[in-house]
Amino acid sequence: MRILLLEDDPLLSQIMEEFLVQSGHDVYVCMDGSRAEEVITAEGFDMLLLDIQVPGISGLELMRRLDAYRVRIPTIFITSIQGARELKEAFDLGADDYIKKPFDLEELEVRIARTARQFGLGGDAEIRLGGGMSFHPSKQTVESGTGSVQLKKKEAAVLHYLYNNRSRTVSSDELVNNIWRFDEPPTDATIRTYIKNLRHILGNDRIVTVKGVGYRLDTV
Repeated sequence: MRILLLEDDPLLSQIMEEFLVQSGHDVYVCMDGSRAEEVITAEGFDMLLLDIQVPGISGLELMRRLDAYRVRIPTIFITSIQGARELKEAFDLGADDYIKKPFDLEELEVRIARTARQFGLGGDAEIRLGGGMSFHPSKQTVESGTGSVQLKKKEAAVLHYLYNNRSRTVSSDELVNNIWRFDEPPTDATIRTYIKNLRHILGNDRIVTVKGVGYRLDTV
């Protein structure tokens, strides 16, 4: 996975970077929250590891700004704070997990692996869509009892994003901001075509249109 690490302690960030690289990840280290914001909104990452108390803007403020940009990336917070208020705020902003300092690198590895499984990241992770269907993001295929269907790259990205945000409705603008970050933005008609193609594969009732809001994936 491609991971952004926001940690202002030079020694800890070096130790974590070396550990993550040895574990096979591509790591970008930031020691300043403002710099992290610039990098995240310009480049693509699979996961964020964010210290809460850093120079520039805090990890919490960074998360708040990413939410305003409709950029949603699996996030684990790193904190030395013992109180519950900041952690509650982190989860309210969309954090997926947290780890308290000091921590063992093995614990960090467990939490990263857990979050990766939750979002179908890395390796040949299988995502169960219900109804006997499964989605393999790395192979960009949907499989069922009747066979396997190969998705186009952007179709797979749209399905993966809808799955990762299956508890809520996702707007077309949010899809564009998170999937087409490096490419020319598509038209609304193009997005509707991707949704139509996915419905043809999954079933018309699996992706619900919420009028005036966006789309929601039904995995039940």
